[in-house]
Amino acid sequence: FNNTLRDLVTPPTGQSITISLGQTNNYSQAYSIAGAINQHKTDLIVFVQRISTKEVLGVEEVRLR
Repeated sequence: FNNTLRDLVTPPTGQSITISLGQTNNYSQAYSIAGAINQHKTDLIVFVQRISTKEVLGVEEVRLR
């Protein structure tokens, strides 16, 4: 994809969370964006993945501005 940057904002081993079926949780994560990136045209895609099977359990798209 053109204009795509892939980067991890969690440690290389990920961030451990515990969630039950049907439960909704909110988490905060500090991050920084390089000055060369236009934040008005930037979205973050965040996903939760099961470590044992790599199954994606949830996805959220967050617009920066």
